[in-house]
Amino acid sequence: PLVLAVVVVVFAASNSIRAESGLVAVTVLGLLLANQSSASVKHVIEFKETLRVLLISVLFIVLSSRVPVGPEQLKQVGFGGLAFVAMLILVVRPAATFIATVGSELSHRERLLLAWIHPRGIVAAAVASLFAIELSQEPGREPEAERLVITTFLVIVGTVMVYGLTLGPWARRLGLSRENPQGVLFAGASPLTREIARSLEVEGISSILVDTNPQSVATARMSGLTVHYASIGSDFVMQGIDLSDIGRMIAMTPNDEVNSIAAMEFREVFGSANVYQLATPKKTSERHRRIPEHLRGRVLFGHDITFEALQKRLDQGALLKKTSLTEDFGFDDFVEQYGESSLVLFTLSESEGLRVATADQSLDLKPGLKIIALIDPPEGGFLKGESGILM
Repeated sequence: PLVLAVVVVVFAASNSIRAESGLVAVTVLGLLLANQSSASVKHVIEFKETLRVLLISVLFIVLSSRVPVGPEQLKQVGFGGLAFVAMLILVVRPAATFIATVGSELSHRERLLLAWIHPRGIVAAAVASLFAIELSQEPGREPEAERLVITTFLVIVGTVMVYGLTLGPWARRLGLSRENPQGVLFAGASPLTREIARSLEVEGISSILVDTNPQSVATARMSGLTVHYASIGSDFVMQGIDLSDIGRMIAMTPNDEVNSIAAMEFREVFGSANVYQLATPKKTSERHRRIPEHLRGRVLFGHDITFEALQKRLDQGALLKKTSLTEDFGFDDFVEQYGESSLVLFTLSESEGLRVATADQSLDLKPGLKIIALIDPPEGGFLKGESGILM
């Protein structure tokens, strides 16, 4: 509320000194506030987002209610107004984009995408309404003021409809967007996590690992995996890493609180259905649970599959096994061969993509799927050469 009051005061003071300079003044104020490092503004940003939705909704209703729409008004705009909108979309925006990005590191496809993004909105509506008020005060300029407002709203409706309906297909055609990205962001770079990431990379699924353990990060990097030495909850991960190919987050660190923080951070990015974390060790009382259940991610693999349980199995010689299920070799045959303790972690298929085993939803292990499972060694141990990821 204090920041909002300061913004209003700055806007009014600037306008009193120089007419219509308030918008520029508060914009500069926002730039200064966002780029200073002495105080956190995250809570201000959250407050602003909520307030913005309310104010913009009200402004659009108020401003559009002042626009007369009838046969005479539409005749004033005519085909000239439609041609004006087409010129903005097909000529002005692409030209402005290509001129502004000369010498930049953007690729040609990225520049083409930017050339097709510029929907007009509340700023255009508000400024046009303000200009129309000033213009209508001059004798004989009322028709021009009315035509200005109608044309502006025509631009808003036209650009929003055109860009909104075509931006997705255009981005996919340029190869800059995917309908259902299959990549995985891993919180943690433990040996098992590295083996899982490597097995997914073999299948063409992007994997990014984030860890604060220098040794684990160095080992993952030497293995050819994409890994970052950072905290999973840092701004670097959110803003500094390209997550365009990533569709889910899996937290597999030994620290349950870190896993929960990762789930809370990324549920807004990937959706709560695509955020997973290992089960927490059972506590004797609910008061010992530091993170409530509703803030946690989906339980990964099973309620009793904790980091300690997985690590114990690895210490005993368990390995990852990747197997294709067929009509002749189904999951029952897999269990018969590798034991009841086999733990299915993921399934892969062309139609369904990557699916993650969770405690709340069992996987449909049908023929045609490729499964990635953790298997325990037989009594006599694995055969010679059976180490690492088995294909």
